[in-house]
Amino acid sequence: MRAVTTLRLIPLALAATAAACASDAATNPVANPSTGVAAERGGETGDGAVYTMTNATSGNAVVAFHRAADGSLAPIASYATGGVGTGGTIDPLASQYSLVLSDDHQLLFAVNAGSNSITSFRVAANGQLSRSRIAPSGGTTPVSVAVQDNLLYVLDAGSSSLAGYRIGSSGQLAALPGSEASLPTGAAGAAAIRFSRNGEQLVVTERGANRIDVFDVRPNGRLGEVLSFASHGRAAFGFDVTPNNDVIVSETGSNAPNGGVSSYRLGGGALALVTGSITSGGAAACWLLNTRDGKHSYVVNAGGASIGAFAVNGNGSLAPIGGSGALTSTGAGSTPLDPAFSAGDRFFYVLEAGSGNVAGFAVGSDGALTPAGTAHVGAGASGLQGLAAF
Repeated sequence: MRAVTTLRLIPLALAATAAACASDAATNPVANPSTGVAAERGGETGDGAVYTMTNATSGNAVVAFHRAADGSLAPIASYATGGVGTGGTIDPLASQYSLVLSDDHQLLFAVNAGSNSITSFRVAANGQLSRSRIAPSGGTTPVSVAVQDNLLYVLDAGSSSLAGYRIGSSGQLAALPGSEASLPTGAAGAAAIRFSRNGEQLVVTERGANRIDVFDVRPNGRLGEVLSFASHGRAAFGFDVTPNNDVIVSETGSNAPNGGVSSYRLGGGALALVTGSITSGGAAACWLLNTRDGKHSYVVNAGGASIGAFAVNGNGSLAPIGGSGALTSTGAGSTPLDPAFSAGDRFFYVLEAGSGNVAGFAVGSDGALTPAGTAHVGAGASGLQGLAAF
């Protein structure tokens, strides 16, 4: 068995390294009458929706697709966020989780990186959106959002800071006083933010500073102590957390010219390395997502136009599914970015920023991916960013 090594706390002054890579439908969510809590939408066999974001400087918008039971996508509409994006070509935000759904799929949250704000939408059962609120992000250039129950935190890359909000039942966003926090000294290239599964920690990756920050989350939602840990590989970027609190991280700068993937066990606010920088199989491993049960992890290689699949063992160690050379291709020129799972993890979707498409894959019981069609979003290399699905 691989030995588990505890990472040392790194100095806070750490030099940065090179970075990687229309009309709204007024429909309210339906609550479960027995609990008063909105029921999760999109089950193992039901329909759902997939969303991505234009990030346009002329006006940011969320583009919505209906997901059929077979995984195929059909356009619904484009919904203005009321804010603006940054524009750009491919991966202008250099982040993950710029567009996220609440766990019950009743609310959708989008960053407006060009106007320093967040927009919340109510999500109808048919996938249509109704804009609820626009709130200032508390800093500059918001790029990533994390949601846990009625608590939301936004990561502002421009100001290297965090801000917290309470979420109302209809998507209202109320700033949480005293929740503002700065990333530790030497912050560079803040890329993604995510809660631990129990909500007791908030994790941030910094691809430029080569580190992972872990904030304690107090019972009142405010942040406590923060510890910074050296990333095992270069340029920690996308990540996700399993039910066992294993943090699986993509490293876009590891194992040149290919990217790497590492796993850590999170406990008591500390990270312990389990598997260190095994190859992702392709260049620029930037985005990563786990199945809900935490048994499989998928890394998107933007430079290699491929998806690598890994089994996550009970101790948090990683093993490539089908061997180290087994990759799923997204096609030449696709430049895959953000991933998302449908409800039940039956389908895995990837935003192909190079071609302007969303590609779907059916997920087999063994974790293997089978192509399930594509849907066109807009022009390739037009600044598209973010993906969310149910």
